Amino acid sequence: MNADSRRRKRLVLLTFVGLLALACHEHEHGQLGHGHDESHAHGDKHEHGDKHEHGDKHERSDEHGNEHGHGHGHGDGPEPLVFTHFTAKTELFMELPPLVVGESSTAAAHVTLLDGFAPLAAGKLTVIVRGTASEDRFVATRAQPAGIFRPDVRPRAPGTYTLAVEVAWSGQRVVHQLGKVTVFARAADAAGAVSATGDDSAITFLKEQQWKMEFALAPVAVRAIRPSFAAYGTIVARPEADVHVSAPVAGRILAPDGLPQLGDKVVRGQVLARILPQLSDVGDLAVLQTALTRAAISRRKATHEIARLTKLVRDGATARHELTDARFALQQAAAAETAARARLRQARQLGRTDRDGDAHSMPIRSPIDGQVAQVNTSTSELVRSGSHLFRVVDLARLWLKVHVPETRAAALRDVAGAWFTVQGFDPILRATAADVVATAAVIDEKTRTLPLFIAVDNSARRFRPGMFADVHVATGRARRVPTVAASAVVHEAGLPTVYVQVHGEAFERKTVRLGNRDGAHIEVLAGLATGERVVSKGAWAVRLAAAAGQPRGHGHAH
Repeated sequence: MNADSRRRKRLVLLTFVGLLALACHEHEHGQLGHGHDESHAHGDKHEHGDKHEHGDKHERSDEHGNEHGHGHGHGDGPEPLVFTHFTAKTELFMELPPLVVGESSTAAAHVTLLDGFAPLAAGKLTVIVRGTASEDRFVATRAQPAGIFRPDVRPRAPGTYTLAVEVAWSGQRVVHQLGKVTVFARAADAAGAVSATGDDSAITFLKEQQWKMEFALAPVAVRAIRPSFAAYGTIVARPEADVHVSAPVAGRILAPDGLPQLGDKVVRGQVLARILPQLSDVGDLAVLQTALTRAAISRRKATHEIARLTKLVRDGATARHELTDARFALQQAAAAETAARARLRQARQLGRTDRDGDAHSMPIRSPIDGQVAQVNTSTSELVRSGSHLFRVVDLARLWLKVHVPETRAAALRDVAGAWFTVQGFDPILRATAADVVATAAVIDEKTRTLPLFIAVDNSARRFRPGMFADVHVATGRARRVPTVAASAVVHEAGLPTVYVQVHGEAFERKTVRLGNRDGAHIEVLAGLATGERVVSKGAWAVRLAAAAGQPRGHGHAH
């Protein structure tokens, strides 16, 4: 199959899976016959710029309908040099035809900003060919299209050089050190010396595809992983932060300024409503007056009895304990009279009206700071004593109630924390051993679980009591082991699989054996080596590209 046929098949397949934007750009350098401004002096350092102001984009088709646009094949030409290199801020993927003295080799340098995995839209890229006594610089001052710089590299003398690429943008600068490179005296020497890169089984996924989606790479790295077990949990309010405000007496609800609404913030002591007690709740005035009269009679009778018994005891006609009992009876009668008089006074006050015509009422206050979660009454409603009128919840700090299976109850003696996700929220949240509040003393008979309570900071008010969570309770000691991002793992035919970067646009499928997971990372037992870069975001798109069966290609013929 010739190069044009391979390109046609690849483009059809990529279009089928919806992953390639067919934005074809013809580069503006040597392939269209443009030369360099070579009027530099032959010193130790030379800079070559991209001086072409016309022909920035050319798309043409030959008589067979083959597009000469954005392809990844080289036809009958020599294989390019392929470089993939990372700094802390950037990834460089560069394809460079073999370097021949006096001939222009147009590089296709793809620059990705790792923060957001986006193409570098504007900046300056310099290819540095450094020898023992000289240094040549070849500059591209713009990306066309975004992310791809195309400097023309024209070396002056054969030999072995050190190759580097400097990228500068927005006041920042990084240098990619690419190692040794050979400059050949003749094109024939280059054709015989440069061999094909990679392996035809690799999966091609172009930079232009990566940049158009949520995509990222992450290295296999050694991290501390703590063993854990899975459980389910529920977000709940702390007992002292979830209160029902009840009616202190039976009566009618008053709200001159309106009742609070659901979600309203309230502070401790704030008046939520007022209640006008029913007179029957404190007693009918006539009944209360009668009770007071009886209490007064009982007190006078007890006083008289004490006087009588005192004389008898003095005369030796009765036992002294009878006098003592009479004195206790007087005290009880006096207390009953005092209470009856207070009830009567309260009833008379509640029956009066003030100068504004409003009946005397009792305030109903919030006992805590929080938000109104329930309103179970309305203005002018008659309520009974003890009726739940409002529910106030403090959401600033909640608890995660973890339902630990009874088979794992023994592991709770060594809880080191937990990590969990709340349904509807993507971020993984972590709790330390200091956040563990308590463990229940008994197994729940209905669920056969042992509740474990963990404090959750909810100062951002993201969570609400009743939300469900997927929880992993961490136990035991942490071990430092090779790990990979959990998001990098996909399952193919039931086997955990990751996609490893071979170079910037080529990936290899690898089946792995996994161990413990700790939040966003999972232990790798076999199948990967430390330092290998895997697709941590976008793995399913690479899998889809692999399923399309596209042939591998490399090199840009822009």
